[in-house]
Amino acid sequence: MFLYDFKCKCGNVFEGFAEISDKTHECERCGSKAVRLVSTPMINLEGYSGHFPTAKQKFVKRHEVEGRKTTEE
Repeated sequence: MFLYDFKCKCGNVFEGFAEISDKTHECERCGSKAVRLVSTPMINLEGYSGHFPTAKQKFVKRHEVEGRKTTEE
């Protein structure tokens, strides 16, 4: 089972566990069928391999700043 976002016609948006094939879920508020929403995936691009140039620049900058904090304190 996976965690999905659902939206009911009453306006209630909630998370619920469902199988991949399940497109509806019972609304927690009114009990009617809520439809599954397409959610933004949570991703984190690593910045040290060079495959993502802008992520690498942010990675280097963040670690330089963190390195200065430890040496200055």
